[in-house]
Amino acid sequence: NKGKVRDIYNVNNEVENKDFILFLTSNRCSAFDYNICNINNKGYFLTNIASYWFKNTQSIMDNHYINHHDNYMLVKKCRPIKLEFIVRGYITGSCWKQYSRGERVFCGVRLEDNLKEFQKFNQPIITPTTKDEHDEPISIDEIVRREILTREQTDFIQEKALQLYEKGRELSGEKGLILVDTKYEFGFDENDNIILIDEIHT
Repeated sequence: NKGKVRDIYNVNNEVENKDFILFLTSNRCSAFDYNICNINNKGYFLTNIASYWFKNTQSIMDNHYINHHDNYMLVKKCRPIKLEFIVRGYITGSCWKQYSRGERVFCGVRLEDNLKEFQKFNQPIITPTTKDEHDEPISIDEIVRREILTREQTDFIQEKALQLYEKGRELSGEKGLILVDTKYEFGFDENDNIILIDEIHT
């Protein structure tokens, strides 16, 4: 398959009779569902950043990472959950645009009045979206109501997403960086355990 940024290959290990996925992260740059341009070495750096974070967050939850080289990453084959869980530590971007227009509820999360752009939330919030041709905001209650996931599964994912974000914020802060917001994706492994997939903190 060929996505907006990555080329994806099925790989079979005949000795172990196991299927894996090989990601080739390209230099293509996309935003708002569109390819914009190419950026030299983008794929190399994204792969290495994601690999660093997969290795440094395994104590929080298992992930699909196996190995990487240059802009190639070998991962466990999983059944992806067709959702993105966006953790926001600050009000900015699309969230701020909607807030400044008077909206106060985002994916089922109610924000207080009188927030300023780039203000840090008292607690990080989670604003999920669907993963379709065009991503759409969705609340946790709606995810359960549509039977995409159970309440127990969404509670688990929310807990882990917040822990991953806090770890990311802590290590980024040590380097003088602010992790403003990020998204996490999850899938089911061969034993139906929910694990972290895709990329992280890129």
